[in-house]
Amino acid sequence: MRSFDPLMIFFVVLSFTFFGLTLYSILQENLHLFDFKKPRFLLIRILSTEASASLFVTVLGALLVRNQFVLGLRPRISYKSDSIDAGITWQVKIKNAGLGAAIIDRCVFELEISKGVKCLSPIEFEEVVNHFSEMGLVYESDFSLGKISTGFTFPPQEEYSVFDIKTKHIHKIICLNMILHFQGFLGDRYYRSIALIPKNLTKENKDILSFATK
Repeated sequence: MRSFDPLMIFFVVLSFTFFGLTLYSILQENLHLFDFKKPRFLLIRILSTEASASLFVTVLGALLVRNQFVLGLRPRISYKSDSIDAGITWQVKIKNAGLGAAIIDRCVFELEISKGVKCLSPIEFEEVVNHFSEMGLVYESDFSLGKISTGFTFPPQEEYSVFDIKTKHIHKIICLNMILHFQGFLGDRYYRSIALIPKNLTKENKDILSFATK
């Protein structure tokens, strides 16, 4: 998801401003066609039709060019999850499907282990590992979790594994999301929520996955 872009908002507002001035100047130059008492504000000369129309086209062109330029450098992080190793392991991979590199600003997690207990959010990598350890899960044996550091550059079209867990343990976790805050080379900022335990994976499906590996 893309965050607020003040420069883009500025260009859009400027485009609408000059578009309004163009309509205003056209109305001014054709007042003789209307048979009504002319309000005073219509007598105020701001810009000629040619000047305002020219400025509108220039700003609109700059807006379109910038948008195309940003699209060419925009990162886009997607993910996929599936069972591997004949159903023994549940794995989640992320990919930068955009044309520009993604520079990671922050990586945090949301974790819910049992119903009735408040979802832990946001928490850091070490806290997730500690909570899993308290559940009896051994790091790099029962599960592995990618630690993405601030400043890490995710090249376009690259793919990484960020989470693996033995499917026999998957029913122990209600929710685990990775939240990535990142930016492109132009400073455009985004964030992406990645469901490491898919939300559409019901308890029955989790139990089936667990039973299949026993």
